[in-house]
Amino acid sequence: MVAITKPAINELKTIIEAENMANCADHGLRIYVTGISDRGVTYGLELGDFRHDRDVVLDLDGINTFIDQKIEPSLRSAVIDFIEMGGSRGFVINQSSCCGCS
Repeated sequence: MVAITKPAINELKTIIEAENMANCADHGLRIYVTGISDRGVTYGLELGDFRHDRDVVLDLDGINTFIDQKIEPSLRSAVIDFIEMGGSRGFVINQSSCCGCS
């Protein structure tokens, strides 16, 4: 299952509050595929009213999270984080993989 760090939760809740989405049942965080390259799949995050019938809906520490059922299996080891480094800040999705594991 997708996991989320405390910094990411805190930042998402701040944004949701600022956008007045806190009490909207069909609003939440959409995780979607933005592209595929030789390095693998690239995912995107977006907040809004994005719930579809084919979605797997997760509650990540109080945040509705929508993932299309076709890509949900590929996100089972994903961790959403929020980082601040230097002057940059943003969300990242890290995936642990077991390439080369025995």
